[in-house]
Amino acid sequence: MQLHLRKSRFFPITKSISCTALCIAFFILSYESLGNTWTSLAFWILIDAICTLYFILSWKWELYIISQDTLTHSHGVILRSKEFHSLESVITIAVKQGIIGLLFNFGNIRIYSPFSEEPLRIKQVPSPFKTAEEIEKILPDEIPIKNAKEIPPKIVHHP
Repeated sequence: MQLHLRKSRFFPITKSISCTALCIAFFILSYESLGNTWTSLAFWILIDAICTLYFILSWKWELYIISQDTLTHSHGVILRSKEFHSLESVITIAVKQGIIGLLFNFGNIRIYSPFSEEPLRIKQVPSPFKTAEEIEKILPDEIPIKNAKEIPPKIVHHP
């Protein structure tokens, strides 16, 4: 059994709104210095469209695949890459949601293992508590799901 995860649909929307706001600000700031305002407006609309397309493609092409023993993370628009992480001996799955995440139902999931210093992070997942439960069902051992505030920021290895 495998679980396929993408970031929340909220991700490209927020990035696109930020890019649009910056383009509007730059257009307003450059309005008086440029003689032809239509050329300037067309330029900033083009920049905004390119940024929006990039954010949508980066969201569409980023994928997490979770199986019993491996987490595969595929990402990249121009340079595609694939990362493989072992899920053997997972000790805890932690979920963290901020205020905006609570409003729009997305959050981050951290998977802690004694073999890695840093947790595996799956960012901006829709319905993070439900997703964490689905991940727990896939993994072979019983794993506690905790709120991220209960987890120490780093796991220390003792020989």
